Amino acid sequence: MRVKQKRNRGKPEGDAASENRKQFTAAPIEPGKVSNQPIEFCRTADCRALFGLSRTYLYQLIGTGKIKTVCLRRPGAKTGIRLIHFQSLKDFLTAQIEPLKP
Repeated sequence: MRVKQKRNRGKPEGDAASENRKQFTAAPIEPGKVSNQPIEFCRTADCRALFGLSRTYLYQLIGTGKIKTVCLRRPGAKTGIRLIHFQSLKDFLTAQIEPLKP
């Protein structure tokens, strides 16, 4: 088995890892990671991670109008991204709190 070696095209000698490393001016942001900004919308996977709510249950709540959502899709596209209005979800969950029984 032959292994291709990188050609050194006029670059000074150094270890390969330092050559492949990218320099960023700020820390990279991963999908799903948010800063200190309040959350306005979230996806179904975020609701599962935060509250343990299944995708099926979320779509039942959406179907009955208990939580608000928006679907983003390009014109003519069959599929899109369903975003859940976070405050409406929090309001729904707060309304489910049962009073303590003495």
